[in-house]
Amino acid sequence: MHDFYDFLFKVITDEVCNDEMKIRRVNIADPGILVQLMQLQKACLPYDRPYAIEGGYWWIAYEGDEPVGFGGVVQSVRWVS
Repeated sequence: MHDFYDFLFKVITDEVCNDEMKIRRVNIADPGILVQLMQLQKACLPYDRPYAIEGGYWWIAYEGDEPVGFGGVVQSVRWVS
């Protein structure tokens, strides 16, 4: 379990790399990143309505130079402190 937390910390703070894939935190202020995230949403979740990317923290997984996956964490609209 300790390895998982080390991995998660690296993903949250910077990037994680292995021989085949790289996961990198991205800046959603970059219009090109927004386009990539929308394309990935449509490719990975074709039957879902795309989520509006307006805040939070986002990552893109790359296989070589090709974006192949994404993840995001946003504040809950239901549980606000």
